[in-house]
Amino acid sequence: MNKTVAYVRVSSSEQGKSGIGLKVQVAQIKAYAEAKGYIIERIYEEVASAIGGNTLEQRPQLRAALRKAKRLGCPLMIATLDRLARNAAEIETLLMSSGVEIVSIQHSPDAISLVRSRAAGIQKKTELLKGRLSEGVRRSKAKGVIFGNPVNLAEAQKKGAKANSNAALSRLKALAPIVAEIRAGGAQSGVEITKRLNKLGHRTSRGLDWDEQNLRRVLRQIDRANADRARSDALNKENPDWGSF
Repeated sequence: MNKTVAYVRVSSSEQGKSGIGLKVQVAQIKAYAEAKGYIIERIYEEVASAIGGNTLEQRPQLRAALRKAKRLGCPLMIATLDRLARNAAEIETLLMSSGVEIVSIQHSPDAISLVRSRAAGIQKKTELLKGRLSEGVRRSKAKGVIFGNPVNLAEAQKKGAKANSNAALSRLKALAPIVAEIRAGGAQSGVEITKRLNKLGHRTSRGLDWDEQNLRRVLRQIDRANADRARSDALNKENPDWGSF
């Protein structure tokens, strides 16, 4: 008798539904295996959705089942193809790349061969397209065509950082007199200042309401700038030539 590994799956919403549950799938597979002369080495069970995302990344039991079947050199038996995935492209990928024969007891071998053949055709077209693209790039380079951004990346990053810094400084200069006025009005704590800023309709650079955390950072910057200005003014008074050279 031939060996096989079985895999059954339900999503959370499918549990308990007639004809879909894990026990029903197991019973169907066991009956099919017995009729076809297979010995089931192990049955892997999983509760996971098959909609969206990467099938193998999201389903450890499916990965384990494929590894087991590949190690034993036997097919992986499932109740129906949608137990692998709900997406046709993902089913085709699994049939092509798993290195394991998939036996769906509710699909004829011809149907699975058709899916695998279609996937192989898509793969071949993709490889031909990549080949033509690579050849086109090679010919263009031979003619002197330059691909990519010719601007030095480090220089571009430096300019971008400077632009961000200038924008932040401009926002700070605009906010400083507003905070000073709020403080002059008697609001001193972070809670009081944030309430006043939000009430007046002022928002952060990301368009969010002010809270104590983001205000604390800005207040430190404002206080530091005020201290630097006061220190500069004091030096100017002591030495009129300060900063002129």
